[in-house]
Amino acid sequence: SEEHGVENACVNLTTLLTERLRKELSSLCDRNADFIQMGRTKVFLTQAAFDCLECLRQKELDSSAIIVQTVFRMYYYRAYYFRARVSVITIQGRYRIHLATKLVQL
Repeated sequence: SEEHGVENACVNLTTLLTERLRKELSSLCDRNADFIQMGRTKVFLTQAAFDCLECLRQKELDSSAIIVQTVFRMYYYRAYYFRARVSVITIQGRYRIHLATKLVQL
């Protein structure tokens, strides 16, 4: 009984996912064809469905690459800024010491 309930849940989930995938592919590809077939252990896609999914995958990879590049640049320039800031503060301090000793010597 419990095994039968789990099997029904898996079938319902598979049906739900199949319908949702068909709906998404239909809206993305601007066609109303049968894009997928479900086997017992495999999902079969038409070339149009595969191309749509590949396009979505490429867009996701592109946006992920942009995020990685953005974060890298942020860390790189932040480190550059802090090094430059420390240098400027050091130069200012040395110059103030120079001015102070010059005033004392007068």
